[in-house]
Amino acid sequence: MEIEAVPCQGNSEIKFFQMKIFREIRRFITSVKSVLKWNVHCKKQLEHNESLILATVKTPYKKFFVDIGNCVGPSDRIWTLSMNTELDHEQHTPIVLLHGYVSSLAFWMLNFDSFATDRPVYAVDLLGFGRSSRPNFSNDPIEIEEQYVMFLEKWREIMKLEKMILLGHSFGGWIASLYALRYPERVQHLILADPWGYHASTIHTHSIVRRMFLRIFAKIPPFSLVRAAGPFASSLLRTTRKDIVGKFESIMHERHKNAISEYIYHCNSVKITGERAFHSLLHNGPWPKRPLVEVMKSLHVDVPITFVYGKKSWLDYTSGYVIKESRPNSYTQIEIIENAGHKVFSDDEVEFNRLVKEACKTLKSSN
Repeated sequence: MEIEAVPCQGNSEIKFFQMKIFREIRRFITSVKSVLKWNVHCKKQLEHNESLILATVKTPYKKFFVDIGNCVGPSDRIWTLSMNTELDHEQHTPIVLLHGYVSSLAFWMLNFDSFATDRPVYAVDLLGFGRSSRPNFSNDPIEIEEQYVMFLEKWREIMKLEKMILLGHSFGGWIASLYALRYPERVQHLILADPWGYHASTIHTHSIVRRMFLRIFAKIPPFSLVRAAGPFASSLLRTTRKDIVGKFESIMHERHKNAISEYIYHCNSVKITGERAFHSLLHNGPWPKRPLVEVMKSLHVDVPITFVYGKKSWLDYTSGYVIKESRPNSYTQIEIIENAGHKVFSDDEVEFNRLVKEACKTLKSSN
């Protein structure tokens, strides 16, 4: 007797239901993986977004790592961009660009072409930032000063730059100032764009509530909030920091507008040693433990200085006038750009570029 197999409708429904659940689980896992991938540093994303940003630069350039060896870490490397290096460096003094806190070299995108019209240009990602190495810095402010001066000098030696015009913005201005104090013979002109680190704390002039927030800033890196946003970091930056993102996005191709915020995120989502070093330098908020305003009075008299401030900046620019008064026999120029804030190099890049190029005409020794 043969028994005919009868399909079980119930089993089919169960299998269909199971397959549907498995599909949803796979979809959920894929989403989680995507989020997890976004929450960690992505080297390829960083490289890609940097390339998109630098595609707006018309002057041909080269990008490469410079191995500076045992500096702060055992084998530090500095990400470097160069332009017009075929020009005679003795006849055309090169300009070296040092970016600010949680920034990177691509943010000179509005300045590269102008600076490169008549001289070699070099820009670096500071040690501990961007695509450069992330060694563990000291916690001692004096040692951190030494470490940043050492990184720049080792880089200069390998690049074989005998003389240079040194342009630093914000934290980069602090590094440039310390370097000029130590190696004045290498600096043909020190140009400081809204430099951080000059003025002592003025926290006593603020309200109690503001004092609280300023002290929190000194303890917790502001970018921690962006990193915590994970997959929403790019949108958060575009919404809350239009002062940083907006100006750069305006010159990007419509398809690549997100490249700016994603570049910022991926530059600062990896090991944050540079940020920690910076916060070790702070006292009572965003002010330095060791203000440079008095120290810089001892800068060699032959080194010309140009301060370029944004009138709307949160930084106090009176320290520039203090330096000027202390150097009666030295060249010290102070320029204030009316329509610019702390991001003076991009808030009004046309005026900033003009002032920098004018400053480059005044050198310690004639070209």
